[in-house]
Amino acid sequence: MDYLNRRVYVSASTLVARMDIGLQISYVDRRNFIGTQVGSSQFRLGLFGQFNMRAGRELGR
Repeated sequence: MDYLNRRVYVSASTLVARMDIGLQISYVDRRNFIGTQVGSSQFRLGLFGQFNMRAGRELGR
């Protein structure tokens, strides 16, 4: 084996008062074992939100 890749990805979301909010986390680690042993690591954190709104007229009014 000349190289190694490791990845982890986690995502969670919830619905609160017609708003969808969440969190995404990912980690990537790459290593190369040929010649000089070089590699890289990357960590990402993301927050997201989405408003769920109604459009048009409601029935019964």
